[in-house]
Amino acid sequence: MNIDYGDKEFTFDALSPSTTYYFTIYPYTNSGADINYKNEGSAPSAEATTENVILVSIESENFDDNWGNWTPISILGTQVWERDNTYGTNNTACASMTGYNGSGYNENEDWLVSPPLNLDNYTGEVITFMNAQNYNGPDLELLVSMDYDGGGNPNSANWITLPFIQSSGGFAWTYSGKVDLSIYNGNAVYVAFLFTCSNSGSATWELDDIEINGEQEYVVLPEPSNYPQQFTGTGIGLDAKLTWVETSGSQYANGYLIFAGTTSDLPMPVDGIPIQNDSDLSDGQAAVSVLAGNDEFTFTQGLQPYSTYYFVIYPFTNLGTDVNYKTDGSAPTAMALTTDYFDVVIEDEGFNASWGNWTLINVLGWQEWDRLNQYGPDNTNCAAISGYDYGTSQNIENDDWLISPPMNFTDYVHETITFYNAKNYNGPDMELKISTNYDGGDDPYSATWTSLPYIKSGGDFDWAFSGEIDISEFDGDEVYVAFHYTCTQSQSANWEVDVVSITGKQVLGINPQQAGMAAVSIFPNPADEIVNVNQVSDVFSKVEIKALSGRTLQSVELEGMATKLDVRDLSSGVYFLVFINEKNGKTHSEKLIVR
Repeated sequence: MNIDYGDKEFTFDALSPSTTYYFTIYPYTNSGADINYKNEGSAPSAEATTENVILVSIESENFDDNWGNWTPISILGTQVWERDNTYGTNNTACASMTGYNGSGYNENEDWLVSPPLNLDNYTGEVITFMNAQNYNGPDLELLVSMDYDGGGNPNSANWITLPFIQSSGGFAWTYSGKVDLSIYNGNAVYVAFLFTCSNSGSATWELDDIEINGEQEYVVLPEPSNYPQQFTGTGIGLDAKLTWVETSGSQYANGYLIFAGTTSDLPMPVDGIPIQNDSDLSDGQAAVSVLAGNDEFTFTQGLQPYSTYYFVIYPFTNLGTDVNYKTDGSAPTAMALTTDYFDVVIEDEGFNASWGNWTLINVLGWQEWDRLNQYGPDNTNCAAISGYDYGTSQNIENDDWLISPPMNFTDYVHETITFYNAKNYNGPDMELKISTNYDGGDDPYSATWTSLPYIKSGGDFDWAFSGEIDISEFDGDEVYVAFHYTCTQSQSANWEVDVVSITGKQVLGINPQQAGMAAVSIFPNPADEIVNVNQVSDVFSKVEIKALSGRTLQSVELEGMATKLDVRDLSSGVYFLVFINEKNGKTHSEKLIVR
């Protein structure tokens, strides 16, 4: 670190617990290519050992997708806290509040309140955030309360004002500094941002990247008691999906390290040496760490079609240089055979000739979605809506939906949606939503909808490409997406939508040139206990384990594309696995060595 002259201290943060760090200091003059350090003799040195604590995130919110666990509460005035999708840090969303209504100022009192925070479990709690402001008006206040009940009027509770570094204006984003919360205790502590303004003047305030952190004692744990169970790999097109059952026993795992490769010769981790995540299999090898609480991971990068990939999983405790892997005994292994994909257009609509299969639902207000001629990105038709009444020169409160037809996502993977959007004037942003339980009826609010982020138009009716929005986590045979428009009597933007495209990838079957040996693969071979059997599709329904004499020792029904065979009861030697297609009688054989 370079420290300005006149400063006599500096603090390094976010270090590892119970670790000694060493420092040396050199004074210098000038800068750039003329910099001149004093380095003859012995430079002063120092050391410091961090305490046995780790930094834990108690609450974090950037308002990119929604309000998260935070609650806007309006006590006075018609304006409310809103999410601005383009003016946050790094051009993301942020929370924004103003009392200006476009023609004058309204007196306002509006709160943005955190969820209840349990501060009894931490020490050294701090809050940090970014703030920006412009125009003249009262300062935004940061408050904390230990007796707020989480509902109704915050003025019914006792609040303490906390100082923070405030933006100087011009919408310049400013770091708040670390605001100390450590003297406030309880299992339901609230922090809040309070905005006020008068009829004579109002500033505009913006908030982003709120972090509330605390410290907890760091305990070095022994290695996990057991390996995860039922570790299985399945090829899904050009992806390899791994699933497992989490560890049990007296010491659970903090996470799982998975090695992947194109051969079964995979590495073994060493305690104290963390492995950097690399999920790209383009070079034939990869490694990822998955936190406990997850029981699956899918490799999607760099896999080749009609190829076999091998995996091994190691549970671990602790982090960093204290990481402790379970490596004794036999770590679970799996394999997966890839096939290939082809791209499919699930739904495509430009609103040129009609609404197609899309449905318009008007919940509130007399305006509704309309089709405008010649205003689309290619001077074609587009969908458009506004709450502005040109006859009375007033805004009308509206709630309008533009909903897709039901789409069957069960037949595809890697589903995405893209579209173009344009807007003008001030008002709530149009929302992109998706639902897996909407019944297709007249009441969208009867279903659960998830808001999806997208790249929004900057205004002036400029068309913006939404970006490629991943919707692959939503599954089902009746998935709906919707454009949701709202506006108020005080603000109404115009929004336009065009060239909506929803695509997915469908899995190809077996490579015709590899319908023999590559149709099924076994691993490990030689084997000690468990043999993984993988197919690229459900070609074979049964496998028989035969001795060299031809006698059948086991007959096992195959469980789709991934099955585990238990060979612990077999003596050491050579066996044949005979795979049988019971529909057409075709068979395929593989030699198996049991150690």
